[in-house]
Amino acid sequence: MQTRNALFLVFLITLLAAAAFRRGLFFDRDGYALQIVIFLSAGAALIYSLKSRRPLFPALTWALLPLGMAVLYALKLGYHPASAGATINELLRWTFYGCFLWLAALYGQRPRGREAMNWLLPWVGIFVTGGAWLGFYGVLDFPNIVVYTDDRRLSEAGFRLSGFFQYANMLAAVLSALFLFHTAKLSALRCYGWKLWLLALPQVPYVTALLLTESRGGWIAAAAGWIIGLMCTPARDKIRYAMFSLLPAVCAAVAYREILREMQMDMLYPGLPLLLSVTLAYSAAAVLGTLRVTAKPQSKPLILTSILLIGLVLFAAIVPDSTVQRAGGHYETAAARKLFYLDAWTMLQESPWTGGGGNTWANKYTRFQQQPYVGTEVHSGYIDILLDLGWTGFLFFIGMLFYFLYRIVRRSLWLAAPAVVLLLHAAIDFDMSFGFYWLFLFSMVAIGGTDVIAKPSEFRNHPASAKANVLIGLLLIGITAAGVYSVRFEAGQVALTSANPGEGSRFTALRYNPYDTANRLRLAERMPLEQGLRLLYDGLSYEPDRVSLLWKAGTMQAQLHRWHEAVPLLSRAVELDRYDTQKQEEYIQLLYQGALQLRSRGDEEQARQLAQAAVRSYLQYETLAKALSELPNPANGRKFHLTQQASFLAEQCASVFGIPLHN
Repeated sequence: MQTRNALFLVFLITLLAAAAFRRGLFFDRDGYALQIVIFLSAGAALIYSLKSRRPLFPALTWALLPLGMAVLYALKLGYHPASAGATINELLRWTFYGCFLWLAALYGQRPRGREAMNWLLPWVGIFVTGGAWLGFYGVLDFPNIVVYTDDRRLSEAGFRLSGFFQYANMLAAVLSALFLFHTAKLSALRCYGWKLWLLALPQVPYVTALLLTESRGGWIAAAAGWIIGLMCTPARDKIRYAMFSLLPAVCAAVAYREILREMQMDMLYPGLPLLLSVTLAYSAAAVLGTLRVTAKPQSKPLILTSILLIGLVLFAAIVPDSTVQRAGGHYETAAARKLFYLDAWTMLQESPWTGGGGNTWANKYTRFQQQPYVGTEVHSGYIDILLDLGWTGFLFFIGMLFYFLYRIVRRSLWLAAPAVVLLLHAAIDFDMSFGFYWLFLFSMVAIGGTDVIAKPSEFRNHPASAKANVLIGLLLIGITAAGVYSVRFEAGQVALTSANPGEGSRFTALRYNPYDTANRLRLAERMPLEQGLRLLYDGLSYEPDRVSLLWKAGTMQAQLHRWHEAVPLLSRAVELDRYDTQKQEEYIQLLYQGALQLRSRGDEEQARQLAQAAVRSYLQYETLAKALSELPNPANGRKFHLTQQASFLAEQCASVFGIPLHN
């Protein structure tokens, strides 16, 4: 039994480590292989239950709630989603998350399983943080593990530690939750040995890495979570909580300051000796019991207050001025997010109750954006769900999260702070787009929200009810269907693994995954125009308003001189992405050249229609650029402007065809 528990713990650790290493499962293509593993595991457990005619464990239906999200996405497939492929991928993700939570809760219901689960996140945290540090010091070659920038709005130090996620804010949220998890466990732990080492050793590296992310949202969420953790800690452990949180924070501030100083001096492995020294010194103090405080009950409030004041003052005094400046200024990015949220609200009105399906924001934001910011993510996980599934799905989603948090608070109050950190930070960033986020959060739910069955053997003699068997059958059907899609999509990815996949490989990949628009576009470019157009129109049946498909189909129709077909496609693409400077200019050029070709063939009427469309498009383009230039501080990350070439083409067209050029 102990071997089985250990093996399943290793399985979960490996799964979460693989999810982190695969860029946090941000991209759908990185998750198919892990989905297959979890679907097979869940299916095997369900089949075992059916064959043995025994319930696996009672009272686990709550862990299946994420599958309700998968059902909602499945229903949206039949009701005009913005992208059928993205909606299917969200369905697969939520089936994956639901199966993971159910398996983890199933494991956590066993007494020994629950005990082992308590060490799942520390080991995963060591892997995630260790990888980030190895990348920071150049030992591990991983793309964008450290992101460098000259934009002081993004970083005061000129770089941000991003870890395997390649996104500093996501790493900051994970580090904050891990630090609070370790602090809470240390506060309650009364034994000494390897468990204490495992919990104490990563704390200083956690906080130092958190500072290196330069994530203000992560810092704020960590501070809020720390306060919540202090409030949730029993009175007898509050002094320990303060000691086990503030001392590593102060040590981390010392190491962080030295890292920045030595980086300015271009030293090899900046700050590493000091980081290792303070990490070992703090860990030794924790393990040897130096941090144990014995005090009379009446003096404990005074001791706690003193520790809090001294710790916070020391931390604030040691961190560099650049960190203080980062925390207190350059909130232009926060102002830009306000634009995202306002445009998201406008977008929601199009389908307020059922939403637009998977990845609605990324597929539609260019159509609704009032300023040309760059933002394929809406920077709020909650708004993202609201846009995908409307108010119906959003209310179910919020209810599910509150219920999970309620289970944690009722059963494992110490886990509330780490969970709240993740939920709070996701409100202002796109953490929820990472598959690792949900595996990480649902691991906490399984650890803190599962009821332990004291004597599992008591349930082995009770056969599963008919209702349970029906539920198991439905789950098997759903998991099998999801598994088929995951296998197909993974096969499509395998077909594209070569450095330069040929036409045959791309056709094979498209057959397995017809929703892969990037592959469809590349394949259409290599084919004769007529065959390429058929491919593009097939793609538009899955994504009717996909700008890249509309534009490519329009330009190919223009090459065939089919202007009646080309103009609606091109104009629709420009309408859906009006802040694309290149498309605005190219559209005018295509129409003008088409008008000249038609005139040379003697079709004066259609030539003039194209010329009028070119001038009309230019005037709209000019009006849009003028309105943007009159704004005081526009969010123009897309560098939208009126080009001289577009003005020249419009003047030529107006002159050649005798069309007035005025607003």
